Formats: sequence, structure tokens, C-alpha cells
Amino acid sequence: MTISLQDCHYYEQSGIVPVFVMQSPNPFCDVLLTSELPQRDEKSTLRKLEENVREFDLEMIHSSERIILAFMLFGVYIIFSTVTYFYAGTAFLNDIISSEEASDQFWTVCKLPVLNPWDPELMQAIAQSKNKWKKKCWERKSLTKLENGKVFVEPPYTGEYCRARCHRHLNDVENVIGGWQELGENMNCEFVETACWRNNTMVYGRMDSQIIPGKIKPLKKAQTKDSGPKHKYDVYILLLDSVAYSQSRRVLRKTMHYFENDMKAVTFPHINKVGDNSRPNGIALWFGKSVEALDKTLFGGGVTPADWDFPHYCDTYLDDEMSIFKEFGQNGYTTLLGEDWADGVLNWPHCKGFLKKPVNHYMRPFQLATERLGSYVTRNNSRDGSTCREPHHTLLKYLQQFMDAYPDELRKMAWLWMSHLGHDSPVKVEHADPDFLNFLKHNKKKLDNSFVVIMGDHGLRFGEVTKTRVGAIDVNNPLFSISIPSTLRRSSKILENLKENARHLQTHYDIRATLLELARHKAPEDFNIEEEFYDPNEKGTSLLRKPNATLTRSCHNLPIPFEYCMCEYSVIDIDRNTELAKTLGEFLALSINKRLEEKKFDKKCMKMQFKAAQKLTRYREKMNGSYIYTLSVVMDQPSFANFKAKIRDSGNGSMEIVGTINREDSYKRTANCIDVNSYRPLCYCRKHQ
Repeated sequence: MTISLQDCHYYEQSGIVPVFVMQSPNPFCDVLLTSELPQRDEKSTLRKLEENVREFDLEMIHSSERIILAFMLFGVYIIFSTVTYFYAGTAFLNDIISSEEASDQFWTVCKLPVLNPWDPELMQAIAQSKNKWKKKCWERKSLTKLENGKVFVEPPYTGEYCRARCHRHLNDVENVIGGWQELGENMNCEFVETACWRNNTMVYGRMDSQIIPGKIKPLKKAQTKDSGPKHKYDVYILLLDSVAYSQSRRVLRKTMHYFENDMKAVTFPHINKVGDNSRPNGIALWFGKSVEALDKTLFGGGVTPADWDFPHYCDTYLDDEMSIFKEFGQNGYTTLLGEDWADGVLNWPHCKGFLKKPVNHYMRPFQLATERLGSYVTRNNSRDGSTCREPHHTLLKYLQQFMDAYPDELRKMAWLWMSHLGHDSPVKVEHADPDFLNFLKHNKKKLDNSFVVIMGDHGLRFGEVTKTRVGAIDVNNPLFSISIPSTLRRSSKILENLKENARHLQTHYDIRATLLELARHKAPEDFNIEEEFYDPNEKGTSLLRKPNATLTRSCHNLPIPFEYCMCEYSVIDIDRNTELAKTLGEFLALSINKRLEEKKFDKKCMKMQFKAAQKLTRYREKMNGSYIYTLSVVMDQPSFANFKAKIRDSGNGSMEIVGTINREDSYKRTANCIDVNSYRPLCYCRKHQ
């Protein structure tokens, strides 16, 4: 029985694998079909084949039985293929399901970053930063002092003629300025400007503050003796603008060490901002409202519009809204708000803010006098660097006066918002570290009977620091640390709950919910909290409570716009000089111009033109079928503006910006031709060129 060369060609062309191929590496047809002899000698080749047949103890098949064998082999082939494809197909489907589950888990699970405050890349950027700050001031002894409501000339100055006048609150942008009074007269106001003349020339000007205690207002009728707050814990918030969590470990080392070790403060490494700059984060903290849309389409959800649009939060007085200050005031607290900037959180650049004082003691007249409304000498002497009295000194002094003016039994709530120290520099805060440390030490006894918060609103938003890995996370990761009354550290579960919550992702809405609980709490002196604190109108949960074990806290299910999400997802670095980078960069420039055009700002702002990509990454996993890129670019002259944005590419030529386009360099006056805060970062004024 023989196998011809044609038989092997038949098997090869028909796709049928001879059964003996399953027993060994094709010992028959491989010989016939892969022979490298110059000429195929069928007899010699068959001789080799017959030898192989004998070697494998196989009987040669008669040619008459060839067709039967073919059908038998074909049947075996069908059965074998069916089984193979069934298992392969099942595995393939399982792979798809596993891939989808992995992709879903990729986006829904938050990997929290671990940051090194002294990361070499970060430290190099700080060293090279143009905003690196060195303290330069001139120690000058004050010519006058305000004490017990009267202004006196400090010895040995006797040759100057000095007078004083009051600055009182009218609204957020105007003061009621009194007439000049002789020294020694009673100054019945909290903010006093003193000026001195020599030979009819003003040579001295200074602003001072004092607290004039108000009458203690009784609780509203709706608040009975039983329903009102029974504890006597004060609440103090010190907010340092643009200070991130990891940055605080570097620039507030003494303060934070004392706060955490001597006052047992719990620091939260994973607070995520909810807006770009101070205003959206401040409004979230003070009012619990959003001013930026929340886009969850990347997670398969929808777009939640902002709670307040620009006309509401800028062109309307906010007195009727329920602020955090009103919450504390209505619950029997005497309140204070001090900012070191005349425009403040709610006013920049031309917004109304509050018409009436939002608190019992409001420092706005002081800032208006030192920046705009005082005499030119007063304004000049108040500028940072002209004397060693800095803005944060005046705020801490006002708070000290507030704490000393009222008895310990009276509930007090105060909020300081300090912008000048951290807003433009990664290092300027450090020189103020001893000031905050001394404040905590000096008031240790009072603060041990208080809830004390040291926090930021967001991290540093400009400069080379933001282009480092740590700096890029810092911008979204503000500082938050809280100390509770010493008695509660032992008698309640609050400290335990705070430490547990500090392990998870949190937002400003959760900080607000915590403060609301302090304002509204009706528990007895031990502050024992077992029931859940819940307000359906709030977006956050109190950090004083045990965390919800069933909720995975991530940007997927928290009110955090994706462009600010600090969760770390695996990314792929892409060469910034590729055609893809250019395409995305040009699309970003086009998107900026389109946004300005839609608001009719294109007549005031120049068109942005893409110059170069600075960095391009892509998230490893697709999100709902789309790739998400993170792109940093520099625009062409004259703006040379630095922008960062997330861009979704659906793969069919369709691209869109995800959320806010972030400005990475300082723009300041180059955008003064427009007022809308959310569009100013996109603008380079035509008149500025």
C-alpha cells in the first residue's frame, strides 16, 4: 500500500490533516512536500516514506480505501475543531468580560497617591522657580498705637501732629469713613486709621484694629433651651490660600508638628478640591454649592449643571443664601471673618459678594483702607515689603483680639482666609511658620477647648512646580488638618473616626458637612455621636462620623470634576513632538477660541495659536470606548500662555475637552479686559499686547 505525492498534495490543498500527523511531527507528507532535492524523484521519495511507515508500524493504505479514509479523517477533524472552538470561544468571551470588568475597576477604584514633599524633581523646580521669595522688609517701630479704644503717640516721637479716623463697613467695596479726630478721643469703631504730619506733609499712616464686643443675641424662638447647642466648644479655621497637603510638610514643619503632636490634630492627606481656584472651592465650603458643571459622561453618567451660574454668584448679593457663617450665627455663635485681600473670595474681579456684614466681626473695611480707601501714606506703608508687618500678622492679631474680647463661655466661630502668603510662591509660606506656631502655643489653653482647622483651598496653580509629578497632584490636593477639644479625645469616638476617614478620598463638601455638624449639634457636653448626621441638601458627609463601609470613595461617585481628580490611574507617556500631540494642541487652541467666541469675548481677547506641546500622556484604559489624553501646551506669542486640559478622543475623528481648561501660568492683568472669572484664564487682552 502506497501514498503518492499527489495524495500529499491532496491533503495539503484540502486542509485535511492526516491522522498520523497527530502522532508525530508530520513524518510523511513533510518528507514529500519539503524535500530539498533538485528533482523530486517519486520512487526514491516513496522509498523514504515506506521506511518511515515501517518505523511507525503503520500499514500502508490501499489506494482504493483512500476515499473512505478521507471521510473518516474529515469527521475526526470536525469533532476536534468543534471542541477546540467551543473552549476557545468560551475563553475568548471570558477574556472580554474580564477585560470589561478590569476596565470598569480601573476607573471606579481610586489609587491614592503617596507623595514625597522633598521629591528631587519637585525641589529642582522650586529652586528654579521665578517666584522664589526672599523676605525683605525694614523693621520700623510704630509711631502710634491703638489701646483701649484710644490712639496714643509712642515715645520718643513728639514732633509730629497726628490724628485718627474710623473706617466702618458700608458694603464689600465701600467704607464709611469718619472725620479726623484728635488723639486721645474715644474711637468707637473696630478699624482706625492714624496719620501724622510734619511741616504740613503727611509722613506717617497706619491701620489698626480692635474688637468692640457686641451684645449677645438670644437664640431665636424656634430654638428652645433643649434644642439649642449645649456644648461650649469654639470653632476656628485658618485657611492658607494655595497650600497643598505635601507642601505643608515642607513649609509649615514646626506648626504642623506641634499641631499634630501637642494638639493631637488629624491631618487628611487625600482632600480633593472641587473647583479650579479660590471662588468655586470657597463657595463649596461656605454655601455647599457648585459653580462648575460636574461632567460624569466619562463614567457613563450625565452632566450635572452648576448650582449657581455667573449672574447668581457674581451679579447678585449673597446675603439671602445660607452661608456657613449664618449657620453658626443662628445657632448661638458669635462670628468673625477676616481676609487679607480687599477683593476676597467672593468679589474678584468685580462681583458683589455681601451687602451687609455676614458675621458679627467683619475685617473687610481694614483691607479696603489699606489697599484703596486710606490715605496714600497708609496704603504705601501697608504694602508687602515696606514694613515687617505683613497681612497675615494683621489677621492673626484681629483673631487674637476676638478671642480675648469675649468670655470663654461664649461660643465663638472665626474664619481667617490668608491669600498673600501662598498664592504666588511655593516657598513664601515657610517664613510665616513661626508666626502660626507662636499663635497656637500662646492660645493653647483656649484652643484645647476648641475645634481648630488649618487648611488650604487648593494647591499652587502656577509655575514650574505644577509641571512636576508631585506639583501636578498638589494643585488638586489642599491641606486639611483638624484638632478636637482635649476632653473629646478621650470621651468620644471622634478621633478614631477622623483617623479612619483620613485614609479615604474626601472633598470640601465633606469639610463643610463637618462644620455644619459642629454648628447644629444638639448633643450634651460629651459630644457623643452615634446617630448619622445627614442633610439631603448637602453633597458631603461629616468627617466626625464613622465612614460608610459600603461606599467606595472615588472620583466615580463623589462630586469631583474629573479634570481635578487626584486618584492615580495608569498612564502612558507619549512623545510631545508627534503629529498626535500637534493635532491635540491645535484642537485645544481651537476650543479656547470657540469658548471665548461663544461668550462674545473674542472682540476683547486675542485668538490663541498653538506653539508646542510640553507634555502628553494617555490613560492606559479606555473610558466608555474613548481614549483620554492629558495635554500641557504653550501657546504662541504674544501670550505664551500655558494650558493643561483633558481631551477625549472617540476614535472617529471626534474630540472634546473634558471639563475645565486649566491655566498653568500666571495671567494677572493680561486678562483684566473681561470680568467673568471662569473665562479670564483663557483670555489675553488685545489692549495688553
